[in-house]
Amino acid sequence: YLSLTATPPSTLMWPMFACPSSDSPAALLVLASSLAQPAGPAVDQNTAAVTAFNQASTTQGPVREVATVLLVRFLLLPLAFAGLLSGAHRFHLLQPDPLRDFILIMQSAMPSAQNTVLALQVAGEPSRAARMARRLLVIYLAAAAPIALILTNALQRTAVLAAV
Repeated sequence: YLSLTATPPSTLMWPMFACPSSDSPAALLVLASSLAQPAGPAVDQNTAAVTAFNQASTTQGPVREVATVLLVRFLLLPLAFAGLLSGAHRFHLLQPDPLRDFILIMQSAMPSAQNTVLALQVAGEPSRAARMARRLLVIYLAAAAPIALILTNALQRTAVLAAV
């Protein structure tokens, strides 16, 4: 709870004090900057090691890595979670609640957040952050169809729309 009469530490920090919801756009700016290419020669002394790591990682099959993530995230996890939720209902560990059940199933199917990209950027590893951002982009694009199917199935099974 900030008052408008409070004096912020600096003029540059004023938007954060005036608008607490500015943290999301600020995080997006940091994430976007992780994809920026350096303007001049690299100043990192470990550039050769980072380059070797990136080349080794990309030659080991980014397609296979992304396919594995897609399989686990959008097939195995939702199926396992639906089974656990069904078992919890069957053994009366949880009372059926359509909205809660829908939210839990939806959470089991959502793709990963960009936190890893932000963490890598803050850790001073922009090349790994850029590589992670590219892989997450592919995962987000590929997630559209499975998420639509999972949410449609979850809406039908939980009857959330019937309660509205």
